[in-house]
Amino acid sequence: MKALGETQFSRRSDGHIAWRRGTGDAQDVLVFQAAFYPMDCLDDAPVSMWSRRMVQMGRMLVFDRRGVGESDPIDPKAPPTPRDWALDAVSILDDAGIDRCAVVGFHDGGLAAVHLAAEFPGRVSKLVLVNTFALFSPTSDFPQAGIAEYRERFRRIAEEGPAAPVDLWDLVAPSVADDIELRAWFNKVGRTGASPSTATALTHAMADWDVRNLLLQVQAPTLVVHRAGNRFVAVEQARYLASAIPGANLAEVEGIDHLTFVGDVDALFDPIEEFLTGSRDRRPDRMLATILFTDLVSSTEQLASLGDRRWRGLIQEHDMVAATVVAEHDGRIVSSTGDGILAMFALPANGVRAAAALRDRLASKQLRMRAGLHTGEIEVVGDNVTGLAVYVAARVMAHAAAGEILTSHAVPPLVVGADLEFLDVGPVELKGVPGAWRLARAII
Repeated sequence: MKALGETQFSRRSDGHIAWRRGTGDAQDVLVFQAAFYPMDCLDDAPVSMWSRRMVQMGRMLVFDRRGVGESDPIDPKAPPTPRDWALDAVSILDDAGIDRCAVVGFHDGGLAAVHLAAEFPGRVSKLVLVNTFALFSPTSDFPQAGIAEYRERFRRIAEEGPAAPVDLWDLVAPSVADDIELRAWFNKVGRTGASPSTATALTHAMADWDVRNLLLQVQAPTLVVHRAGNRFVAVEQARYLASAIPGANLAEVEGIDHLTFVGDVDALFDPIEEFLTGSRDRRPDRMLATILFTDLVSSTEQLASLGDRRWRGLIQEHDMVAATVVAEHDGRIVSSTGDGILAMFALPANGVRAAAALRDRLASKQLRMRAGLHTGEIEVVGDNVTGLAVYVAARVMAHAAAGEILTSHAVPPLVVGADLEFLDVGPVELKGVPGAWRLARAII
């Protein structure tokens, strides 16, 4: 999600944790994501609604748990615990200069959120637990419904290996169980997020996870949110959490899906937003705009050859040139992506010309740039923009080579008569965006 900055790393004695922080000056919201899905997937279209709602609540801080995504791998024989996860979050808060923030935990991330709130009460201003649980393993006196079924199915992976045909969609997302494209995306993201041995180790480790003895220690105002018909984690789990955490509120919403980015996302996130911000506003400003993404090609190699100090100087120069060029073409820079920009324009021709001007001015400074543009409806949330059009523009840029300005098929018809030429480069697949997209190269 491009409302987040570049990846940074927090170092602990036993490894590095990758994290990203949002832009702007809103309240900080630390997110414990679920399962084995990396923060990189937040850029993908299937979770765009989830990302948009989270951005409305504050400046998100997300990170890849140990063994997932860009964070260091784990020893499958000694997988980390929810407490380890919470300690990693403390290190990230320290590095980000955040003393206290709201915390949201999804699914198994909720257990780590409870550890953080109970053991470091001064760091947590508010706590939200979404579709989560207090105990994984079944006991005679504790409701386990969906989780027990999950454990039984996952046992087959331990016996038959990662290729075992275990299907959980009737439990985690029954309303979209027949969506073949979504299932393919979900499985692909899971495979890139964690290796089979890591996923298996982390799942089996959950058998020993139990935060019941910590719940009375939680001091932060707490909201427990759960879909009432959740087939994976029974709503009784949420009721138990809300009854055991002092002063906690419970919001049971309609729905049968466990995955929070499918089903009625607004119904699930409305009480969270009201709890964290004091209001519900599910109608962000929508407008038609042209989105431009740029980045510098081979910036990592240049950084290595120039060194940190000289590279920072070049980036500062890049940012000043970009600000000038975008303003000259009646655009607005939404955010810096570290070695590039996200900008928006009312007129697509201005966006294309700004991309060309920026490319040429940077080339005179021995900086090679590429660009991608798309025109479509966007949502404006404070100083940020989101929506499918933003993701499409980012994915178009990913197909560009050094010096290239690529656009989606939506742009050329809108600039007829603007004295711009385009070369059709054919259909491509854009990561995380369904279907094939025709791209065009701006000849300018």
